[in-house]
Amino acid sequence: MSVSTEVRKPTLWREIRRNAWVYAFLAPMLVLFIAFTIWPLVATIYFSFFDWDGTGFPTQFVGLENFISSISSSYFWGAFQNSAFYTLLLAALNLPLTFFLALLLNQPWLKARVLFRTLFFLPVVTTTAVIGVIATLIISQNFGPLNELLADLGLPRVQLLSNPNTALITIIVVNFWKSFGYNLVYWLAGLQSVPKELYEAAELDGAVGWNAVRFITLPLLAPIAAVILLLQLVAGLTQFDLVWTMTQGGPNFSSEVVTTHIYRLAFANGAVGQYGLASAAALFFGIATMIVAVTQNLIIRRLRGATVGEKA
Repeated sequence: MSVSTEVRKPTLWREIRRNAWVYAFLAPMLVLFIAFTIWPLVATIYFSFFDWDGTGFPTQFVGLENFISSISSSYFWGAFQNSAFYTLLLAALNLPLTFFLALLLNQPWLKARVLFRTLFFLPVVTTTAVIGVIATLIISQNFGPLNELLADLGLPRVQLLSNPNTALITIIVVNFWKSFGYNLVYWLAGLQSVPKELYEAAELDGAVGWNAVRFITLPLLAPIAAVILLLQLVAGLTQFDLVWTMTQGGPNFSSEVVTTHIYRLAFANGAVGQYGLASAAALFFGIATMIVAVTQNLIIRRLRGATVGEKA
């Protein structure tokens, strides 16, 4: 045993020295990951057990009181319901429409395909907060171009962001336009990975048009569709900047989502913040988001396994 141990130690040390440049390149990313991911997570868990206003060091331990307050808060569940509605409606709009547009843009007979792809992807690289401000100015009831056009046509002005019934839906529509090109790129990448020989063989059997999409494209792209859905759900659940720049959760909390609710507890509630309560709400919501991600990951693995089994 002692001989084996003495042999392993020099071997391991030589491997570390030989790959020292790899660890050197990984070190900055590791430091940033610890500073901006691990530490905030640990701090959130720690602060959630204290009644803390953000000044000094937390000393008033309250146990699970913050979690109980969050779960029993009607504002939290209202924001949670809005987040779920926001995420599901955005996914229901985005995924099928981007898929059918990707089918169109993937056709070899379409002219200027690169130009169309670039135009659809431009909103993705635009800052979300900037889009929120511009969209708010466009649909402003008082001086927005949309309402000015309606007034010139003799039509009544619309109150999209100041109406509790339309505020959240308006934000969803803007986010749909913002994230449209993101999912489009994934669909295009998936479509281009499907072998053309399959379509040629299917055409010989009479499967063309929608039948080819139904029996070839959709089954092969099922794992990619699951990945796109996962990314869309996580992005929808964690949406903050667009909601905050357009309505700040208003009017009357009708567009309040969990992320803006957490921000309001910590920073936007006057001079005294409720960091402990905000940390508990963030932790609870983080667990819910993690459950969604893990469930989606299991579905993706099952779909990939089914696809591999069919190919075999």
